[in-house]
Amino acid sequence: MPTDEECAYLAGMVDADGSVILRQQSSGSYSMEVVVYNVNEPLMRWLESTFGGHVRSEKRVKYSGWRIRWIWGAGGSHAREVLEWIEKYMHVKKPQALLAIEAWDNRNPRPRGERRYQPPDVDAIALRREYVDRMRNLNAVGGNGAKDVFEG
Repeated sequence: MPTDEECAYLAGMVDADGSVILRQQSSGSYSMEVVVYNVNEPLMRWLESTFGGHVRSEKRVKYSGWRIRWIWGAGGSHAREVLEWIEKYMHVKKPQALLAIEAWDNRNPRPRGERRYQPPDVDAIALRREYVDRMRNLNAVGGNGAKDVFEG
């Protein structure tokens, strides 16, 4: 497990240059991801070696002088674990982190060893849609994600 100092550092990076994402799939299931965007590859590789996850690059072409952007990310259960480590240090995106943890814990995954995929029922799909919509609202430009943190 990363140290408290390392967790605080990642929390600051997610608050400033990252995202907490919930996506609903066409099947009704959803995915969760925590990502950080930065142009410093060694920093992204450090995140990967310290917290796990993966790093990929993205060449941006809008302006010729733009540098390659590096993206560190963790998905699924690993993203939930990372959020658990860092949420106590988060400020701006703490509401997103807490919502993502709650959504992941309430997803009703298929029992271990069960091979057949069973589509979620109508109520589960509606609950998942609600989580995704709440996350979208928190992540929207001008959304209420950080408002309560700094005004309350």
